[in-house]
Amino acid sequence: PRPSPLNEALESDERRRFRRALLRLDPDDQQLVVGRLELELDYEQLARATGRPTSEAARCAARRAMLRLARKVGELDRQERAG
Repeated sequence: PRPSPLNEALESDERRRFRRALLRLDPDDQQLVVGRLELELDYEQLARATGRPTSEAARCAARRAMLRLARKVGELDRQERAG
C-alpha cells in the first residue's frame, strides 16, 4: 500500500533534516554516513572506501560520525523551535 499523504510529508521533512544536518558535518564524516546509510557498505567496504586500516576502525569512525550527525539534527531542531 502507498503511504498516506501525512506519512509522505513526514518522511520528506525527515529526509530534509537529515540532508541539512549531513551538510554540516565535515567531509570525512559525510563519506562515512553516506557510505553506511545510503550505499549500505559493510564495514570492510567502508574501510577501503575511506582509507581506514581495518573494518573495526571503519565501524568506530562510522559510529562517531552517526553520533555527530544526531547532534546536528538536534541542533537544527532546537533552532527551528526557537524561531
